[in-house]
Amino acid sequence: MNVDVVIVTYNRLEKLKHTLNCYDKQSVPFRSIIVVDNHSTDGTQEFLKEWAGETAPYAKYVRALPENCGGSGGFYEGQKFALTLNPDWIYVADDDAYAEPDMMERFYDFQKKHSDEKIAAICGAVYCVDGSLNVNHRS
Repeated sequence: MNVDVVIVTYNRLEKLKHTLNCYDKQSVPFRSIIVVDNHSTDGTQEFLKEWAGETAPYAKYVRALPENCGGSGGFYEGQKFALTLNPDWIYVADDDAYAEPDMMERFYDFQKKHSDEKIAAICGAVYCVDGSLNVNHRS
């Protein structure tokens, strides 16, 4: 199954580094990571040039936007590029979404269990620091 991850970032270099490290630790692979840089000015562009050149078990793509088009604009550009790769699924995440090491494994398991259903989107749970489920983004 071809899963491509789209991460949008803007001037949050340390959070982006932590997020990318979380994806490096996934227990099962995904095909690629597409990082959309929303015209950062904090060293993110330089970091991403170096990151893209490092060897990984997945493909790396950086989409550097000429201006900050906001989160939704960044996700639009990232998903538009991902569609050129002909994915089965596109996983979207912010630069501060720190995935657990088994996140992709859980995604594959869920998708396999529900493969006969017509599912167009799957949403992961977001937890607060205290361990409670954060439902603020679901209103």
